[in-house]
Amino acid sequence: MQTTELAYTQKKEAAFADEDGFVYSRWGSPTNEACAKQIAALEGVESNGGTMLFGSGMSAITSSLMSVLKTGDHAVFPYTVYGGAHEFFK
Repeated sequence: MQTTELAYTQKKEAAFADEDGFVYSRWGSPTNEACAKQIAALEGVESNGGTMLFGSGMSAITSSLMSVLKTGDHAVFPYTVYGGAHEFFK
């Protein structure tokens, strides 16, 4: 089960978490942050943005494509790609 809220001891913390704070688990969590840092260390990449974790394969596909493709670009994909991605490509 995924929890979507993180506990804070003061209202001020919950309202305005600092740049290292976590407010909502879909925006990040201490567990995901630690995992991303460990993967980055294993792969030898920078831990500040070099590794990203996604909640689904489709979110990883979408984020990857949206970061490199611009309006008007063309890309070639096999027809046998994941169905959700195939619909996204149309």
